[in-house]
Formats: sequence, structure tokens, C-alpha cells
Amino acid sequence: ILGGQFLIDMLPVDDDARAATAQANSLLSTQSFNSIGNGQTIFGNGGLNVINVTTNILLANGGSLTLMGNGSDEFLFNINGTMTLTGASSIIPVGVSPDQILWNFVGDGQEVLFENSSGIGTILAIDRDIRLEGGSVLGSLISNGDRIKLQDGAQVIYAPIPEPTTGLLTIVALSMVLFLRRQAV
Repeated sequence: ILGGQFLIDMLPVDDDARAATAQANSLLSTQSFNSIGNGQTIFGNGGLNVINVTTNILLANGGSLTLMGNGSDEFLFNINGTMTLTGASSIIPVGVSPDQILWNFVGDGQEVLFENSSGIGTILAIDRDIRLEGGSVLGSLISNGDRIKLQDGAQVIYAPIPEPTTGLLTIVALSMVLFLRRQAV
């Protein structure tokens, strides 16, 4: 990045992000949960795991959520509520990498919060705030406008993607474009 100011029409990028979230939300679920909390483990089925979460994902006080895969698993979460990780909580991937995990937040709603906690994967929250307060995400954040807030040493760590599927590659490309847009503003 050479600095300066660049004017870029972001409407096509925003449209692509909205299409990605609509496509993810249209997939039939393979597993459903009312909510997800501390100590839960979700097992993959050897392919695309579409997981519907009716309400919220809440991990607190060092709690964890384990995603157990076998290398060919991909986890796509359609979350109707929100995700809150506080107090050194974490998402632990076993047999899956960041490019195999997508957190899709359906519609507008409460912010997605990582407070001194760590997550992994792509967070796609088009009409919501994403706030990392001293937390970290190994992956990407995608939202529109000024909705991404990094505070108190928060980190988004880009994870190299070995051989992504077309859908996940599209999402990563969108996150890079949105990141560059933020830098230009």
C-alpha cells in the first residue's frame, strides 16, 4: 500500500458480500442448535457442515467451542442471534483450518464481540458491528460501512489459505477488498 486516497466504487463489492451471505443462508442445515455455549464440541460429517444456530453463541470465563473435523470438513454457521466471547474464551479447531470455517450472521442484530478472546475463520456480518476488544481472530472480518472496531490491542491475523474452495476463496477476496477500502477512507 503506497498511501494516498483512492476512490473505488464499493457497490459491486457490497453486492457480492450480500450475495455470499444470502447464498450461505439458503443452504439446508446438516445440524441445528438453539444456542452454543461453553464446552460444546461440534463434529464434522466429512464434507460441508451447515450449522444453524437459532439464537446465540456465548462463550465466557475461559470457555471453549471445539470444531472437530478431518481435513475435508468445512463448517458454515448460519447464526440468527449473535456471538459473544469474553474472559479468555476460544474457538478450538481440530483438523480444520481458518479457510474451512465461515460464521454467517443472518440479518441485522447485536454486535459480534470478542473481548480478550480468540476466534478462527471468516466472520461475515454484513449488517452488524464486529468488535474485537483485546481479542484476536485468525482469519477475516467482513462487514459494511464503519462497523468493524478493533480496540485495546485487538488483532486480525491473516491465515494463508492452502487450497480453498471457490466459495471460500470468494469470501476471502471480499474481505481483502473491504480491508483495503477501510484503509483508503
